[in-house]
Amino acid sequence: MTSFYRSYSRHGNLKGNKGFIMKRLAISISALLVSASVAAVPTVPGVTGVHIKNAVASYSLPAGDNSALVLMDGGDYGDVSIVQGVVPLSDGNLAVVDYTGSGNDNNTSIQQDREDNNALVQAYNGSRDNDVEIIQNDDGRAWVMFKGGSDDNDVEILQRGSSNQARVAMRNSSDDNDVDIDQKGSNFVANVGMRANSDDNEVYILQKSGHSNSLAEVSLVNADNNDNGNKFNDTSGIYIVQTTGDYAGVFISNADHNAVYIKQN
Repeated sequence: MTSFYRSYSRHGNLKGNKGFIMKRLAISISALLVSASVAAVPTVPGVTGVHIKNAVASYSLPAGDNSALVLMDGGDYGDVSIVQGVVPLSDGNLAVVDYTGSGNDNNTSIQQDREDNNALVQAYNGSRDNDVEIIQNDDGRAWVMFKGGSDDNDVEILQRGSSNQARVAMRNSSDDNDVDIDQKGSNFVANVGMRANSDDNEVYILQKSGHSNSLAEVSLVNADNNDNGNKFNDTSGIYIVQTTGDYAGVFISNADHNAVYIKQN
């Protein structure tokens, strides 16, 4: 799934930027990259506290103006589209999509307008080739997790406004996944964690901030080959691009053949 937002952020903002500063780290010890404005503490493992409104209130739903729950056990080739908050003042929207039992080739799209929105997408037990797109406005929280050999999945999270959070986890041999997080506005948090032999993944984080702090963290633990050929200006490996008042932290432990690129304006 390739959206307008992804095409714009990856190619319109990066390609041809001759002033781009590349830092490549291919190491198997912890790496810490700190901007001047924020004191850093290595985090991510569980993916930094998760919470995301208590993992969308553990599915009890309904609360707020709208709530939607989709549970798919072993279903393939499905399309799930959830649109919430179109009507003015319809804040506090909840959306959960849960794939279990090898759900493959499914497309999930969640769009939440207004404020105070929470979205959760999970894939377990070998769910493969799924596309996930989450679009949120102010005070949005998105949580996506693949585990148990969930491979070849594509995640795009687009958040606009202020005080948004995006958290993505890949665990237990979840390989060849592509994560793209675009956050524009102010006061962002993006956490991505890969562990337990989750290999050959790509992570791209773009944070365009209106002179307010943003935070991006990526953790690799026993996760190898997340470099995809170390290509330059073609979003391979771990890419973080930030503007104004930012902190980028990349933490690598027992992980080989990884590439990290950070640009901070």
